[in-house]
Amino acid sequence: MDIYPFDLLPPATERWRLSSVALSGGVSPTRAPTLSRTDGGGFWMCWMNEIELITRPQIKAARALEASLDGGVTSIIVPAFDWVFSPETVAHADGSPFEDGSLYLSSPVAATVTAPAALRATILQAMFVGGGPLEAGERFSIIHPTKGKRLYTIARIRDRVADTYTLEIRPPLREAVLAGAEVDVSTPGCVMRLGNPDDFLGAIDALHESVANAIWVEAP
Repeated sequence: MDIYPFDLLPPATERWRLSSVALSGGVSPTRAPTLSRTDGGGFWMCWMNEIELITRPQIKAARALEASLDGGVTSIIVPAFDWVFSPETVAHADGSPFEDGSLYLSSPVAATVTAPAALRATILQAMFVGGGPLEAGERFSIIHPTKGKRLYTIARIRDRVADTYTLEIRPPLREAVLAGAEVDVSTPGCVMRLGNPDDFLGAIDALHESVANAIWVEAP
């Protein structure tokens, strides 16, 4: 499966969020609406804004990408630009970064699932060897046999024994996992489809430059 060329077509901003996580019970005259969480935990959406297309390679790459996605029918792996929050990047001992806001790049992290977890589970046990300690808020991916690469966020750390963590994650697991499954904290991402194929590429101006704006929706 193709991977979005983030290095060649970086957006000015990128926003990930889970959509349709909760269902509303409606508004009554006497109290606020009730909400309940959906069984599947919603689906990922990602907004990539102001992708500047200035060079010939950028414009041609954007055109090729648009063509290959077949109007949103064909899926692609969209990376989450999340390296600065990875356990592979750490701050100084007092928690501060360098003057330019950058962090240390620590040793690569080898992470694996240590106990089986069922479809739609929100608790995952995994071992993380290398890098800094997890703090919650990190994102990672698991490449599932059927669903492919899917994105998860660590919502809480329930327990830690040495390098093994009990994690509460969102969304719920898209597919059951077995012990030994790899956890990818270096290049997290998700299988997505283009949600705005008619508006993805902007017009080319007199300088032969353009801009793209992508809305990505998690593939089924």
